[in-house]
Amino acid sequence: ILKNEGHEVRVADLLNTKDGNDIIDGISYDAVFMGGFSTQIKEMREIIKRAKKANPSVKIVIGGAGVQSIPEEAFAYLEPDILSVVEAEINVKQIIEALQSKRNFKDIDGIYFKNGDEIVHTNTSLVFKELDNSPRPAYECFDISGISKKSYDKNLNARSMHIITSRGCPFSCNFCIFCSIKFSLCSFIYLVCSFPLFMCSKILLISIFA
Repeated sequence: ILKNEGHEVRVADLLNTKDGNDIIDGISYDAVFMGGFSTQIKEMREIIKRAKKANPSVKIVIGGAGVQSIPEEAFAYLEPDILSVVEAEINVKQIIEALQSKRNFKDIDGIYFKNGDEIVHTNTSLVFKELDNSPRPAYECFDISGISKKSYDKNLNARSMHIITSRGCPFSCNFCIFCSIKFSLCSFIYLVCSFPLFMCSKILLISIFA
C-alpha cells in the first residue's frame, strides 16, 4: 500500500534473513511500522529502542494480532506513537498522512495514541471486506530467493515458500487471538496473480485455517 502511494519502503525481515538487523541499525527512518505476537513483545521493545537510537524523532507504529489482543498493555510497555487495532488496509494511509502533516491522530480509525498524559482510543466504522481487494504483496521488498531455499525437500534441491491464503478465523475460540480478526479468504485467481511465479517450477496451493 505504501509503495503504491509513492513512499520509499524497506523491510527488515528478522525471521528469515540475517541482514534485517543491518536495515534497522544506523539508518534513520521517518517511521517504523512493526507487527508481532504477544510472545515477541520484548524483542519488539528492543527494536523500537534501536530505531530511536538511529533517529530520536522517528515515529513508531505497531499492530498485528498479538498487540490487538492486549492493546492497553502493549501500548504501556512498548510506548509507540500509534498502536493500530484494525487491519492496515483500513488506516495506513490515514496514519501516513497524519504523520506527514503533523496533525492530531484523533481522526485516524482504530488506533491508540497518547495525547499528553491521556491514552486515547479511536473507534472505527470501517470494516475490512475481502483480501481480494488488497494490493499485490510487495515481494520485491523481500529476499524471495533466500527464503525459498529453506525447502522441505533438500534432496531435490527444491525451493518452497509459505503463502497465507486467509486472514482471521471463522470460529470464536476464547483462548485464541485470531478470532478478533474478521475472517477473509482470498480467491484462487487473486492468489495465482499475486504469487511470485518467477521462483516456481511446481506449485502446491493449500488453504488451511482454524
